[in-house]
Amino acid sequence: MSWMRQQREQRLGRAAPMAGDNILQSASPAESVSRRRKLMVVDDNALHQQLFRAALGASFALSEAHNSDLAHQRIRLDPPDGVLLDVILPGRRNGYELCQLIKEDSQFQQVHVVIVTARTQLQDREKAFSSGADAYFPKPFGPGALLAYLSEKIPV
Repeated sequence: MSWMRQQREQRLGRAAPMAGDNILQSASPAESVSRRRKLMVVDDNALHQQLFRAALGASFALSEAHNSDLAHQRIRLDPPDGVLLDVILPGRRNGYELCQLIKEDSQFQQVHVVIVTARTQLQDREKAFSSGADAYFPKPFGPGALLAYLSEKIPV
């Protein structure tokens, strides 16, 4: 659900999804003919989750998790095509550790993992790639660049 639609739903008194809810976007009729790409956003900041929904919700079926434990559980139950991971997360694992866990499991090696973080030092970028990340985007990120990257790397 887009941020604007969410606001409209709140004004109309309908229940709006909360951060951490598993939100799956409904596919348009044209997209229902082909498989919709699934993307999980793992970030504990509700504002960041709203930004991801606004930037990517029209192109991907999004689900969200606000901590690493919930993310790992949901990935195991319904593997997405891609995962956007913050580094600093509540739960037993940080984003690097969750990325490594995903990539070490042969069942999920095809899942495209993108680290999206405010940590921008060279060693943070190196740690992202050494943990198995396919890409690294520093926050604040350019929504167009992230969408273009994901659209290219996660085919329909």
